Amino acid sequence: MTITRSNWYLLNVRHVKYLGVLIDGNLSWKHHINYISTKTSQGIGIIARLRHLVPHTTLLNIYRSLIEPYISYGLVAWGQAANIHLKKIVILQKRVLRLMYFSDYTSHSAPLFACSGILPIKMLYFKLVASLLHDIENHCAPPNISELFTHSEQVHSYSTRFSVAGSFYIKQARTNHQLLSFSRVGAKIWNGIPPELRKLRKAPFKRKLTHLLLKILEIEEMNVDLRYLDLSSLYLYLTD
Repeated sequence: MTITRSNWYLLNVRHVKYLGVLIDGNLSWKHHINYISTKTSQGIGIIARLRHLVPHTTLLNIYRSLIEPYISYGLVAWGQAANIHLKKIVILQKRVLRLMYFSDYTSHSAPLFACSGILPIKMLYFKLVASLLHDIENHCAPPNISELFTHSEQVHSYSTRFSVAGSFYIKQARTNHQLLSFSRVGAKIWNGIPPELRKLRKAPFKRKLTHLLLKILEIEEMNVDLRYLDLSSLYLYLTD
């Protein structure tokens, strides 16, 4: 359908590309994920041809140069897509790791992620959101994003466990759309990070957070629901 207004023609399209991200009318992100899957498959093809010829470290560098940038770009925006769409990326990540480690296609992938230092897409989403919340906490994020979050002590007039720890207030949700909103998911992720980590500067914060997420891959399954993940107990265990 074409709409005409003041000599301008507005076309009804299935998706539009904005700042390198494909946005569809339903915000399903399936078109963008399909695009990423194509680019990722091209990178996997290069690794498959080179894995017998170059060292393993070179293969990891190729992954971080040709594949990971596509997966991580804009992930904070589209990382809450339905699992049926995100699964495409996870399958490709598993495939490339099994190629790099010359593993059987049925081998368990969590140890490969942990050994390589590569985060599955959901854990990468967790890390990137936590990094953005770190910027918000330290007043380094754009105002239009920072305004989505409110500290618990600004809402409650009395002291609570979360307000003392400097956590963000988790807004009430009545619909699935509100339940999965970035302001709620981001607050949950930040509140699940140990206060000792939140106080760190950006670089060590990201480094230690990555270390904790990789430890989860070593001791647990990679399908843990990161929206409700509390890293405090694991952090205490590792630092005890």
